[in-house]
Formats: sequence, C-alpha cells, structure tokens
Amino acid sequence: MCVHAAEAALRDEARDVYEWSNGPHDTYAEHAHGYRKLLVCVSGSIEFHIAGGRTIRLGPGDRLELD
Repeated sequence: MCVHAAEAALRDEARDVYEWSNGPHDTYAEHAHGYRKLLVCVSGSIEFHIAGGRTIRLGPGDRLELD
C-alpha cells in the first residue's frame, strides 16, 4: 500500500493524518499520549515493547490503535 493510498483510506477514521518514519533501531522511551492514536505500517516493520514484557510487531498493512 502506498503512503498516499493509506492516508486517503484513513481520512474517514482520523482527524490528523501524517506520514512518520524512523531509521533502523531507533527507540523511544516509554511514554503516553492524551489522545487516541491509530498507527498503520505502510512498509518495513516496527516493534512496540509494552508493559508486561509483550512485543507487538507491525508489518505492511498492519494497524495498531492506542487509547
């Protein structure tokens, strides 16, 4: 799925849609958002390490909703 097609498909679900990417092995400290966030992996992959030792891995076409 190309980025523009993914953005168009999400406009019905989300108010703010934007492209975001990271380089290999980039990491972020544990944090929270004060809003609902919908993440869609368009290409490549990303891993989220969450409380309790769980790992969620997204690949192309996968989505993750965070409240």
